[in-house]
Amino acid sequence: ARTTSTGGTAPDGTSNTASRISMTAAITGCSSLYYNGVTVTNQAYTHSVFVKADGADWVYVWIETSGGVANGAYFNLTGNGSVGNLVGSGTTARIEKYPNGWYRCQTTSTQPAGTTYPCVLASTGNLTGRGSMVGTTPGNILVWGAQLEASSGASSYIPTGSGTVQR
Repeated sequence: ARTTSTGGTAPDGTSNTASRISMTAAITGCSSLYYNGVTVTNQAYTHSVFVKADGADWVYVWIETSGGVANGAYFNLTGNGSVGNLVGSGTTARIEKYPNGWYRCQTTSTQPAGTTYPCVLASTGNLTGRGSMVGTTPGNILVWGAQLEASSGASSYIPTGSGTVQR
């Protein structure tokens, strides 16, 4: 995957702050956008991200543990948006439509204590997990405003730098 910061106007109206995930060849099991690892405790976490179709109209949003266990969901980025297959026991998901083709996708799951990685991947459809995408060429998506929260649901978007922020 190749990520650029020239993905057009973000949901907050800022120009060229969205990132484009470009899949230029058949993907492997790890061609995706991973965010920095976060040390977590054993509790519910919600990963949310704003996503816009740009050649691919499905996205897989998940949280992966350092042990390689992934909990997430597939989201359809057309019409009002919809949640597809869930991956991982106890995972819940929600999608909300925003103006100009943007959707806010969120997945919630209980994460074991350790290091976890929020991830985003363009998808060809409603699959069963990242591994089932090997060999497909899914196209592009735009992403902006990713958050990982110790919560059973996403709060409103909180702009941050490299550190954590509390309300």
